[in-house]
Amino acid sequence: MKKISLILTVVFVTPLSAMQTQPAQPPAPVVVNNYINLDASAQSTAAAAQDNNQQAVQNVEQNVVQKTYQKMLSYMQSINYNEIKQAGQQGLDALLVHKYKIIGGCLAVVYAGIFYRLLKDYHYLCNGDIWANWKQHLAFDQLCTISQKQLAQDLVRDIQGKYMNTQNPTDHISPLAKFMQAADLEQKIIKRYIRNASWIDKCHLTSLFPTNHTKIAFTKERQERLAFVKHIFLSWTAENNMAQIMPHSVVVNSTSALAAPAA
Repeated sequence: MKKISLILTVVFVTPLSAMQTQPAQPPAPVVVNNYINLDASAQSTAAAAQDNNQQAVQNVEQNVVQKTYQKMLSYMQSINYNEIKQAGQQGLDALLVHKYKIIGGCLAVVYAGIFYRLLKDYHYLCNGDIWANWKQHLAFDQLCTISQKQLAQDLVRDIQGKYMNTQNPTDHISPLAKFMQAADLEQKIIKRYIRNASWIDKCHLTSLFPTNHTKIAFTKERQERLAFVKHIFLSWTAENNMAQIMPHSVVVNSTSALAAPAA
Protein backbone atom coordinates (compact mmCIF):
# COMPACT_ATOMS: atom_id res chain seq x y z
CA MET A 1 0.00 0.00 0.00
CA LYS A 2 2.82 2.33 0.82
CA LYS A 3 4.39 1.51 -2.50
CA ILE A 4 1.23 2.43 -4.33
CA SER A 5 1.01 5.75 -2.46
CA LEU A 6 4.61 6.48 -3.26
CA ILE A 7 4.10 5.75 -6.89
CA LEU A 8 1.04 8.03 -7.08
CA THR A 9 2.94 10.77 -5.34
CA VAL A 10 5.79 10.53 -7.81
CA VAL A 11 3.45 10.49 -10.79
CA PHE A 12 0.98 13.27 -9.91
CA VAL A 13 2.32 15.41 -7.10
CA THR A 14 5.91 15.80 -8.25
CA PRO A 15 5.05 17.26 -11.70
CA LEU A 16 2.56 19.67 -10.11
CA SER A 17 5.11 20.93 -7.66
CA ALA A 18 7.59 21.32 -10.44
CA MET A 19 5.14 23.35 -12.45
CA GLN A 20 4.48 25.60 -9.48
CA THR A 21 8.15 26.23 -8.90
CA GLN A 22 8.88 27.15 -12.54
CA PRO A 23 8.08 30.78 -13.63
CA ALA A 24 5.19 31.23 -15.97
CA GLN A 25 6.30 31.61 -19.60
CA PRO A 26 4.63 34.27 -21.76
CA PRO A 27 2.59 32.97 -24.69
CA ALA A 28 4.44 32.67 -27.95
CA PRO A 29 3.78 35.68 -30.15
CA VAL A 30 1.58 35.06 -33.14
CA VAL A 31 2.60 37.12 -36.19
CA VAL A 32 -0.34 38.41 -38.15
CA ASN A 33 -0.06 40.45 -41.36
CA ASN A 34 -1.87 43.50 -40.05
CA TYR A 35 -1.37 45.46 -43.27
CA ILE A 36 -2.99 42.80 -45.38
CA ASN A 37 -5.87 42.44 -42.97
CA LEU A 38 -6.38 46.24 -42.81
CA ASP A 39 -6.28 46.63 -46.63
CA ALA A 40 -8.74 43.85 -47.13
CA SER A 41 -11.05 45.33 -44.54
CA ALA A 42 -10.81 48.82 -46.11
CA GLN A 43 -11.47 47.45 -49.55
CA SER A 44 -14.44 45.53 -48.31
CA THR A 45 -15.81 48.63 -46.57
CA ALA A 46 -15.26 50.81 -49.66
CA ALA A 47 -16.91 48.26 -51.92
CA ALA A 48 -19.90 48.07 -49.62
CA ALA A 49 -20.13 51.86 -49.46
CA GLN A 50 -19.93 52.11 -53.25
CA ASP A 51 -22.66 49.54 -53.66
CA ASN A 52 -24.79 51.47 -51.20
CA ASN A 53 -24.18 54.74 -53.06
CA GLN A 54 -25.02 53.18 -56.43
CA GLN A 55 -28.16 51.69 -55.01
CA ALA A 56 -29.13 55.05 -53.52
CA VAL A 57 -28.53 56.82 -56.85
CA GLN A 58 -30.58 54.22 -58.69
CA ASN A 59 -33.38 54.64 -56.19
CA VAL A 60 -33.34 58.42 -56.63
CA GLU A 61 -33.34 58.12 -60.42
CA GLN A 62 -36.21 55.67 -60.33
CA ASN A 63 -38.16 58.00 -58.06
CA VAL A 64 -37.55 60.98 -60.36
CA VAL A 65 -38.55 59.03 -63.46
CA GLN A 66 -41.63 57.72 -61.75
CA LYS A 67 -42.68 61.17 -60.53
CA THR A 68 -42.08 62.69 -63.98
CA TYR A 69 -44.10 59.95 -65.62
CA GLN A 70 -46.93 60.47 -63.15
CA LYS A 71 -46.95 64.23 -63.81
CA MET A 72 -46.96 63.74 -67.57
CA LEU A 73 -49.70 61.16 -67.29
CA SER A 74 -51.83 63.43 -65.13
CA TYR A 75 -51.22 66.35 -67.51
CA MET A 76 -52.20 64.30 -70.55
CA GLN A 77 -55.32 63.13 -68.77
CA SER A 78 -56.24 66.72 -67.88
CA ILE A 79 -56.10 67.90 -71.52
CA ASN A 80 -59.40 68.41 -73.17
CA TYR A 81 -58.79 67.22 -76.70
CA ASN A 82 -62.22 68.27 -77.81
CA GLU A 83 -61.40 71.90 -77.04
CA ILE A 84 -58.14 71.64 -78.97
CA LYS A 85 -59.93 70.10 -81.91
CA GLN A 86 -62.55 72.82 -81.84
CA ALA A 87 -59.89 75.55 -81.64
CA GLY A 88 -58.02 74.03 -84.60
CA GLN A 89 -61.19 73.83 -86.61
CA GLN A 90 -61.99 77.45 -85.81
CA GLY A 91 -58.51 78.51 -86.91
CA LEU A 92 -58.83 76.56 -90.14
CA ASP A 93 -62.22 78.11 -90.80
CA ALA A 94 -60.75 81.56 -90.22
CA LEU A 95 -57.93 80.83 -92.67
CA LEU A 96 -60.41 79.66 -95.28
CA VAL A 97 -62.56 82.73 -94.78
CA HIS A 98 -59.63 85.14 -95.04
CA LYS A 99 -57.49 83.08 -97.41
CA TYR A 100 -57.49 85.70 -100.13
CA LYS A 101 -56.38 88.39 -97.71
CA ILE A 102 -53.62 86.17 -96.38
CA ILE A 103 -52.41 85.21 -99.86
CA GLY A 104 -52.54 88.84 -100.92
CA GLY A 105 -50.56 89.93 -97.88
CA CYS A 106 -47.86 87.32 -98.54
CA LEU A 107 -47.61 88.35 -102.18
CA ALA A 108 -47.40 92.00 -101.17
CA VAL A 109 -44.52 91.25 -98.79
CA VAL A 110 -42.65 89.27 -101.47
CA TYR A 111 -43.28 91.95 -104.08
CA ALA A 112 -42.06 94.72 -101.76
CA GLY A 113 -38.92 92.76 -100.91
CA ILE A 114 -38.00 92.13 -104.55
CA PHE A 115 -38.87 95.69 -105.51
CA TYR A 116 -36.66 97.12 -102.76
CA ARG A 117 -33.76 94.77 -103.55
CA LEU A 118 -33.79 95.69 -107.24
CA LEU A 119 -33.79 99.41 -106.46
CA LYS A 120 -31.00 99.13 -103.91
CA ASP A 121 -28.75 96.91 -106.02
CA TYR A 122 -29.12 99.04 -109.16
CA HIS A 123 -28.48 102.23 -107.21
CA TYR A 124 -25.32 100.61 -105.83
CA LEU A 125 -24.14 99.65 -109.32
CA CYS A 126 -24.64 103.22 -110.54
CA ASN A 127 -22.23 104.47 -107.89
CA GLY A 128 -19.11 105.73 -109.64
CA ASP A 129 -16.92 104.78 -106.66
CA ILE A 130 -17.18 101.01 -107.14
CA TRP A 131 -14.54 99.04 -109.03
CA ALA A 132 -17.02 97.84 -111.64
CA ASN A 133 -17.11 101.50 -112.76
CA TRP A 134 -13.35 101.99 -112.72
CA LYS A 135 -12.35 104.31 -115.57
CA GLN A 136 -15.98 104.62 -116.55
CA HIS A 137 -15.13 107.57 -118.78
CA LEU A 138 -13.69 104.97 -121.15
CA ALA A 139 -15.80 102.46 -123.01
CA PHE A 140 -14.99 98.84 -122.38
CA ASP A 141 -13.52 98.42 -125.87
CA GLN A 142 -11.22 101.41 -125.29
CA LEU A 143 -10.22 100.03 -121.90
CA CYS A 144 -9.14 96.77 -123.50
CA THR A 145 -6.84 98.60 -125.96
CA ILE A 146 -4.64 100.00 -123.15
CA SER A 147 -1.61 97.93 -122.27
CA GLN A 148 -2.15 95.62 -119.33
CA LYS A 149 1.02 96.87 -117.65
CA GLN A 150 -0.21 100.46 -117.70
CA LEU A 151 -3.63 99.44 -116.44
CA ALA A 152 -2.06 97.44 -113.61
CA GLN A 153 0.03 100.42 -112.50
CA ASP A 154 -2.99 102.71 -112.55
CA LEU A 155 -5.13 100.17 -110.72
CA VAL A 156 -2.61 99.54 -107.95
CA ARG A 157 -2.09 103.28 -107.50
CA ASP A 158 -5.83 103.84 -107.18
CA ILE A 159 -6.14 100.93 -104.74
CA GLN A 160 -3.39 102.26 -102.51
CA GLY A 161 -4.91 105.73 -102.61
CA LYS A 162 -8.42 104.52 -101.73
CA TYR A 163 -7.54 102.03 -98.98
CA MET A 164 -4.37 103.62 -97.60
CA ASN A 165 -3.69 102.71 -93.98
CA THR A 166 -3.43 106.12 -92.30
CA GLN A 167 -1.98 104.59 -89.13
CA ASN A 168 0.70 102.74 -91.08
CA PRO A 169 1.33 104.36 -94.49
CA THR A 170 4.01 101.77 -95.28
CA ASP A 171 1.43 98.99 -95.16
CA HIS A 172 0.83 98.17 -98.81
CA ILE A 173 -0.72 94.73 -98.28
CA SER A 174 -3.96 95.49 -96.41
CA PRO A 175 -5.19 97.84 -99.21
CA LEU A 176 -4.82 95.00 -101.71
CA ALA A 177 -6.81 92.64 -99.48
CA LYS A 178 -9.54 95.25 -99.00
CA PHE A 179 -9.74 95.69 -102.77
CA MET A 180 -10.36 91.99 -103.30
CA GLN A 181 -13.04 91.95 -100.59
CA ALA A 182 -14.80 94.94 -102.17
CA ALA A 183 -14.59 93.40 -105.64
CA ASP A 184 -16.06 90.13 -104.39
CA LEU A 185 -18.95 92.02 -102.78
CA GLU A 186 -19.63 93.89 -106.03
CA GLN A 187 -19.63 90.65 -107.98
CA LYS A 188 -22.14 89.14 -105.53
CA ILE A 189 -24.50 92.12 -105.90
CA ILE A 190 -24.21 92.07 -109.69
CA LYS A 191 -25.04 88.38 -109.89
CA ARG A 192 -28.02 88.85 -107.58
CA TYR A 193 -29.44 91.69 -109.66
CA ILE A 194 -29.01 89.80 -112.92
CA ARG A 195 -30.64 86.69 -111.44
CA ASN A 196 -33.67 88.57 -110.09
CA ALA A 197 -34.08 90.78 -113.13
CA SER A 198 -33.72 87.89 -115.55
CA TRP A 199 -36.37 85.90 -113.69
CA ILE A 200 -38.75 88.88 -113.83
CA ASP A 201 -38.06 89.34 -117.52
CA LYS A 202 -38.81 85.69 -118.26
CA CYS A 203 -42.12 86.01 -116.43
CA HIS A 204 -42.93 89.18 -118.41
CA LEU A 205 -43.29 91.22 -115.22
CA THR A 206 -40.86 94.03 -116.00
CA SER A 207 -43.71 96.53 -116.04
CA LEU A 208 -44.36 95.78 -112.37
CA PHE A 209 -40.75 96.10 -111.18
CA PRO A 210 -38.04 98.77 -111.49
CA THR A 211 -36.07 96.91 -114.14
CA ASN A 212 -35.95 96.57 -117.90
CA HIS A 213 -33.75 95.27 -120.69
CA THR A 214 -31.58 98.39 -120.62
CA LYS A 215 -30.79 98.02 -116.93
CA ILE A 216 -30.06 94.32 -117.32
CA ALA A 217 -27.66 95.03 -120.21
CA PHE A 218 -25.99 97.78 -118.15
CA THR A 219 -25.50 95.38 -115.23
CA LYS A 220 -24.02 92.68 -117.45
CA GLU A 221 -21.59 95.22 -118.87
CA ARG A 222 -20.55 96.13 -115.32
CA GLN A 223 -20.04 92.47 -114.61
CA GLU A 224 -17.72 92.20 -117.60
CA ARG A 225 -15.75 95.29 -116.56
CA LEU A 226 -15.35 94.02 -113.01
CA ALA A 227 -14.09 90.66 -114.22
CA PHE A 228 -11.56 92.48 -116.42
CA VAL A 229 -10.35 94.64 -113.52
CA LYS A 230 -9.93 91.61 -111.27
CA HIS A 231 -8.05 89.81 -114.03
CA ILE A 232 -5.61 92.73 -114.31
CA PHE A 233 -5.08 92.74 -110.55
CA LEU A 234 -4.53 88.99 -110.26
CA SER A 235 -2.10 89.03 -113.17
CA TRP A 236 -0.16 91.82 -111.48
CA THR A 237 -0.02 89.89 -108.18
CA ALA A 238 1.24 86.79 -110.00
CA GLU A 239 3.98 88.75 -111.75
CA ASN A 240 5.12 90.37 -108.51
CA ASN A 241 4.72 87.25 -106.33
CA MET A 242 2.20 89.07 -104.17
CA ALA A 243 0.08 85.93 -103.81
CA GLN A 244 2.61 84.58 -101.30
CA ILE A 245 2.04 87.42 -98.81
CA MET A 246 -1.63 88.18 -99.44
CA PRO A 247 -4.27 86.31 -97.40
CA HIS A 248 -4.77 82.88 -98.96
CA SER A 249 -8.58 83.01 -98.64
CA VAL A 250 -8.74 86.29 -100.58
CA VAL A 251 -6.72 84.94 -103.49
CA VAL A 252 -8.60 81.63 -103.64
CA ASN A 253 -12.04 83.24 -103.49
CA SER A 254 -11.21 85.77 -106.15
CA THR A 255 -9.68 83.18 -108.47
CA SER A 256 -12.68 80.88 -108.15
CA ALA A 257 -15.03 83.79 -108.74
CA LEU A 258 -13.29 84.60 -111.99
CA ALA A 259 -13.40 80.98 -113.08
CA ALA A 260 -17.13 80.68 -112.35
CA PRO A 261 -19.43 81.24 -115.34
CA ALA A 262 -21.32 84.48 -115.47
CA ALA A 263 -24.90 84.38 -114.30
